[in-house]
Amino acid sequence: MSNIGVLNCCGITEIANIGNDVVQSGKYNPELSIKTAQGRKAAFYIFSVPDYNLSIGQTLAKFITENKLGTVTKVGRQLNPNSGNKLTMWVWEPDQDALTNYANEETRKRSEAAKKGWATRLAESVTR
Repeated sequence: MSNIGVLNCCGITEIANIGNDVVQSGKYNPELSIKTAQGRKAAFYIFSVPDYNLSIGQTLAKFITENKLGTVTKVGRQLNPNSGNKLTMWVWEPDQDALTNYANEETRKRSEAAKKGWATRLAESVTR
């Protein structure tokens, strides 16, 4: 007999609480949600937001599409009977190779930035 569970399927992962990925400026940073996804590979990711955070869900969907990280489908908008909020949900079918390449590129960029920062600090200390 089937049962109701909290996504007990290893091939489907929810990226939950994406509204928490807000940086100090108060803006949503979709890269934080992408990093969450990279931590657990899945055939499908789902994410949803209530109406009051709709722009955050739209931003994540746009980021995934613009960076060619897979296909995103907006599934629908329904009333959550538990909270009374309207929810919009998306399904992301990731391109695993693109996701890996994106992660590697971001790591490389951060490493180079750190090296430049170190070289700049070293050069400044030598010239003093």
